[in-house]
Amino acid sequence: MPAYQDLENESVNHMSRAVLRGVPVGSTIDIGCSNGSWSRHARKYWPNSSSLLVDANPAHRPALEQYMLEMPRSHVKFGAAGPSVGKVKFFATSDPLSGTVSLGMPGEFEVDQFSIDAMVEESKLPPPYFLKLDTHGYELEILQGAAKTIRDTTMIQLEVYNFRLREGVPVFPEMCFHMDKLGYRLADVFQVMHRPSDGLMWQADALFESKAAPWWRNNGWP
Repeated sequence: MPAYQDLENESVNHMSRAVLRGVPVGSTIDIGCSNGSWSRHARKYWPNSSSLLVDANPAHRPALEQYMLEMPRSHVKFGAAGPSVGKVKFFATSDPLSGTVSLGMPGEFEVDQFSIDAMVEESKLPPPYFLKLDTHGYELEILQGAAKTIRDTTMIQLEVYNFRLREGVPVFPEMCFHMDKLGYRLADVFQVMHRPSDGLMWQADALFESKAAPWWRNNGWP
C-alpha cells in the first residue's frame, strides 16, 4: 500500500487513500452499477466485503449475472433505487453508462424501484457501508430512501455537477451542504470532467466521509 507522500502517484486513488486512513467497509452498495466494474475495483481494497449492485438498464443484465457467479457475497437488483418501493420511469440513452430515472423523456420505460433501506434489509448486508451513486441527478431521492442505511455508512461517493442538470438537482456546493446535514464531510474529489466549449468544470466524483471519523479532529497540515 502506498504512503501518503505518494498521493500524486497515479496508482493512488480515493479508495487507497481511504484504506490508508483506516475507513472500515463491510459492504459496498453500488447504485447505477452498469457492468459492475466499480464494485470489482472496490473488492481489491476491501476483499472481505459484501456487495450490492443495482441498475435499471437491461443492457447490463448479462454482465451482472456473470458478476454474481464470479464474486462471492454479491447481490444484484435489476431496477432503480429511489425514495420508496414501487415503479418508476427510466430512460436509457445510446450510451449504456448514462441512463437515468426519467422525467417525461420520449422512449422511457417502466422499471421496479427499490429503496436502499429495503434492499439492505432484504440482502442482510453487513455494515459499515460504502455507498456509491452514479445516478445523473436522482441523488436526493435515492438518499431519501437510505435514511436507516446512512446511519451505518462510513463513505458516500456521488457524481456532483457544476451546472444545474434540471430543476431540483443540486449543484456541487449545494450537495456539500446537503451532505453536511446528513453528517458527512467532503473527503476527496476526482475524475473531474471539463466542458469542451469553455474548459469549465462540468462534473466530478466526490467522496464524503462521516463527520464522526477521528481524522476530522486534526485541522493542521500535514
